Amino acid sequence: MKKFLTIIGMVAIISSSYAGVNDTLKLFSDEEKSTVQQKISELEEKRKLHIHVNTLPTEEGFSVEDPEKVIILNIKKDENGKGKIELNFSRDIDVEEYQEDINLILSEAESSLINGKMGEYSLEVLDGIDSILDNINIEDPITVQEEISEDEKINIFGGITIAFFVIFGIIIRVLRIQKRRKETRAQNKNSQLNK
Repeated sequence: MKKFLTIIGMVAIISSSYAGVNDTLKLFSDEEKSTVQQKISELEEKRKLHIHVNTLPTEEGFSVEDPEKVIILNIKKDENGKGKIELNFSRDIDVEEYQEDINLILSEAESSLINGKMGEYSLEVLDGIDSILDNINIEDPITVQEEISEDEKINIFGGITIAFFVIFGIIIRVLRIQKRRKETRAQNKNSQLNK
């Protein structure tokens, strides 16, 4: 039971990733991190979107729970110091026509990256992205609303209630089995001690 709760807690922590600087590899100085975080906040306010700047080992990935109006800049490195840059836009930010401009921004900022100036590199890329976003229409997500009839509400509630009782029954059954096993072990120990 403790393992189950621990797993749920870890999933909740991982899935509640927040926009901003996530410096897993500790490549940013405190000052750089603060400056980049401030730039991210300004862009998020101006553009009404979420920006993530991450430093990660090469084999790790990064995703967000709700991929709408999201830009992700991943700076990846392996144990040998080899790096890789990933710049991802959510589907509602159509940058297809501007791919050459994005490539130019990344290559112009590359010298800062090579010199280990992660903050400067991130700021150059974010400034470049900001200038491209002036030309892009970011689509608002389509929201579909439906009226749920009283019968459907009752059916949904009934299904949830049944699922709850089934899960509760399984938990009770598992706990009883564990209790019986403990009692059996205790009886076996007592019978061995009495011999």
